[in-house]
Amino acid sequence: MGDALDNANLIWNGLLTPSQLQSLGIKDADNSGPSKRQRKKDRGSSTTASRSEPSDKNTEMLKVMARILRHEDTIHVLLQEMEFVLFLNPGEGSLLPILMACHKEWQTGSKLQTLRHTMALKMITTLKERLDKLQQAPASADVVQDCIRYNLIDAKQQMPYLRWDQSTQQLVPSKEQPLAIGEVGNLLQTILLILQSESEITLRFHALSKLQMEEAPARAVPFLWTVGSRTQGELWNHLRKLSYHSVWQLVRLTLRPQNQQRTSLAKQLGRMM
Repeated sequence: MGDALDNANLIWNGLLTPSQLQSLGIKDADNSGPSKRQRKKDRGSSTTASRSEPSDKNTEMLKVMARILRHEDTIHVLLQEMEFVLFLNPGEGSLLPILMACHKEWQTGSKLQTLRHTMALKMITTLKERLDKLQQAPASADVVQDCIRYNLIDAKQQMPYLRWDQSTQQLVPSKEQPLAIGEVGNLLQTILLILQSESEITLRFHALSKLQMEEAPARAVPFLWTVGSRTQGELWNHLRKLSYHSVWQLVRLTLRPQNQQRTSLAKQLGRMM
């Protein structure tokens, strides 16, 4: 049958039009015309474009994320010159209830200065008062003996720097030269005077997690304290000298300068890249 169609096609091909040949069943429809090939080509090119478009977007997104990480690294470098990280622990003698009460009092008060500066000033005032009591107490007093037991002061009235020991899970004296209790008192007095005279020097003072005013937190609360340079860095220098120092334990907190370490979110983003 196939040979007969081929022979008929040869005979009538020159006499009849392609449509007439198709109506007689002598010639099949031409499915390989240029229009169909063009449509296939168009579909192929559109598919390629649709496949390459997400790839281009992903590349641009990665570039943007890389720039964001570089910006964060730059910001952390700058913040080392003005920011400190505090960890306020709960428990007996904690500063947290005092700051919460200070917050409520500020809300109902005259608001002559910012809340952030009011809280920073309250922290230093409370610390200075407790240090004065410790300095004036006799060596046999319970408060002095408790401070010696917890490495806040030694028998020579020296106050050491403390670092976290992973093996014992507690703060222990470091190898840094301790400060005499009188020198620590003078540093706190200078810090207090600067805060009292420069009400705009506290740029930020806030917790990194929301505090519930109705109840005391069950774990340490991280705070950020950012100070300005209105005193040519004098405040920052004094705080830097007291970083990691045992005196902060009188109000159950630790203080250290800001570092270049990325946030947990930035670390996760870096690993994804």
